[in-house]
Amino acid sequence: MAKASREFVYGLNPAFEVLRAGKRRVFAAHLNEGMREHSRVKKLVSLLERNEVEIEWTDKGRLMQLSGSRDHQGVVLKTTLYPYAEFTELLSVPRMLLLDNVEDPHNVGAILRSRMSDRIAFVGTLIGTFVLPLDLAIDLGVLISLALFLRRARLLQVHELGVDQDLRLQEADLAEEDDVL
Repeated sequence: MAKASREFVYGLNPAFEVLRAGKRRVFAAHLNEGMREHSRVKKLVSLLERNEVEIEWTDKGRLMQLSGSRDHQGVVLKTTLYPYAEFTELLSVPRMLLLDNVEDPHNVGAILRSRMSDRIAFVGTLIGTFVLPLDLAIDLGVLISLALFLRRARLLQVHELGVDQDLRLQEADLAEEDDVL
């Protein structure tokens, strides 16, 4: 059996993303006839026209047939397959996050937007789960977090602040208070 060279991407957001990313060639857009006046569909049509994509207005039944789903949101794009990177290309990437069985992708997005030290601890724990028993993998993540925190804490400067008689915040003079202890 011949390997497929085309696929159908459906839904409004996926259609916008395919066009924004520019990684696939879009051969045709099949749009729900009843959504011509929908504001987001108008924006999509404008983007499709700028990219010189053939537009076919059709009914919901045809869209369900093309997408194999009722969740097409009135949009189905006929595209090339997603161009995955070759394994050898991945080896030259300076940082890589590998995930398996992700149930809530929003959590992963939050992790990727966090500080680098948090990402390192997360990835260390995640990788540890593949090579260590779970309790040791969690301990590894805690140790990485602690080490990174202590490394960062060394860089902190401590300033003691006080309030003067006019209720203004001022840096306290530590030399005067040494004898209090």
